[in-house]
Amino acid sequence: MADNNNGSARTALTVQHKSGLEQIGIYFGKFLRSFIYQNDWIKLFMSMLIAILVGFALSGDFRVTREGTLTGGFAVICVCLWNGMFNSIQVICRERDVVKREHRSGMKVYAYILSHFMYQLLLCLAETIISVVAFYLVGFDFSGVGIITPWLILDVTITLFLVTLSSDLLSLFISALVKTTTTAMTIMPFVLIFQLVFSGGLFPLPGVVRNLSVLTISGPGFNALSSEFNVNELPYKAVTDMLEMVDDVEFDVTLTGEELIEMLNDTSNPDIQDLRATQVGKTMTVRELTDIISTDDEFADLRAETILERITLGKALSEASKSGAASQYKSATIPDTPITVGMVFDFILNDASLSDVRNTTLIEPVTVGSAIKMLRDSNSSILNKEVKYYTTIGEVLDSLKADGELDKYNTKTITYHTNLGKVLDKVGRDETTVRIEKEAKNSLYDSHYEYSKVNLVMNWIHLLIFVVVFTIASMIALLFVDKDKR
Repeated sequence: MADNNNGSARTALTVQHKSGLEQIGIYFGKFLRSFIYQNDWIKLFMSMLIAILVGFALSGDFRVTREGTLTGGFAVICVCLWNGMFNSIQVICRERDVVKREHRSGMKVYAYILSHFMYQLLLCLAETIISVVAFYLVGFDFSGVGIITPWLILDVTITLFLVTLSSDLLSLFISALVKTTTTAMTIMPFVLIFQLVFSGGLFPLPGVVRNLSVLTISGPGFNALSSEFNVNELPYKAVTDMLEMVDDVEFDVTLTGEELIEMLNDTSNPDIQDLRATQVGKTMTVRELTDIISTDDEFADLRAETILERITLGKALSEASKSGAASQYKSATIPDTPITVGMVFDFILNDASLSDVRNTTLIEPVTVGSAIKMLRDSNSSILNKEVKYYTTIGEVLDSLKADGELDKYNTKTITYHTNLGKVLDKVGRDETTVRIEKEAKNSLYDSHYEYSKVNLVMNWIHLLIFVVVFTIASMIALLFVDKDKR
């Protein structure tokens, strides 16, 4: 009995004086055996299963649209958080009594935590690789060149590994801080919800609240993924969906004549310039033109216009006496008489007894209507001659505006019933969609998702800081294990 006691004392003394490096090896080996013999390897299978389920659900629009990529990236980060937190949330508190005894026997806290760190690092690396492979196999597109490495899939793997490891060490800190597994499992949902809600990813946060994302692991992880997938340059699916949904929306477009005329007179618009330059016209025969002028009420006043007034003998002699061509004959005498032609003109034009003679009609008045009738009655071949007339829409509008013909339409309204689909087809659906998407990109641009090495490296450093902080915090928390009152 005494010999046994002495042997135990010597064994305890030997363990007590193990160096910190040796203790790291001892505990690391213990955790590896636990992985094999206590079925901890099931965690790898669960990681693969969760990744497959998420991939099937969200791979469709991943890297195709902005929304699909953000949703898919957020789900991937959730998988990593879940994996990391469940890896270590109970590993210390479930054996707290053993840790307390071993600490009193000489266990170095830093050796114990560092051995956990080494084991959890390998576990997180294995889970990350399995998850990435599963995501890839079910349709997540990781092809292309990375920002830091030559392969995008490697950049993504590094990001997911850092997120998984950071959340693992956060849970390790919680497990070192609390005394029971019940307390640890009670705290974990609150921590997980905080990580998801305040990540600033899927749930947009107000400006002040957004600052809390720096305290989350999910924040820099989500930002890093969004940067790697260049989310800012992806098309905004909501624009296309919205345009498709409202295609059949019917509405009335009402314009006043004044508004329509102003639009057609906007010469600064290239499209209006092209419209105003459009030639309009018609080819008609002379017969068709005379038919219109002879019958249309619009030309009644024109038909009444006098082309040639009534000409009397007196008027004809008066005009002839004034003409230069007749002056040479005025002095000529009538044969066998002393009477000159000028004397005859003067006698006829001035003698009161010859007033009836002077009023004798030589030519009846001729109007436009009678002239056209004469032309039509003549059945001349000219009636079959074609007349071509061309003008531009702009010239017509300017002419009508100058004549004041358009003023009467200023207050009149024109209502056009249509639907949005027809409007988009008229103005150019593809061009409209592209312009709206461009504006949406500009308004939704997020500097946190900027596609740059600096941005990605800063997010990785952010996650590495969490790794260091939670590892040190776990050591500090475990230093007080001896103060437990039980």
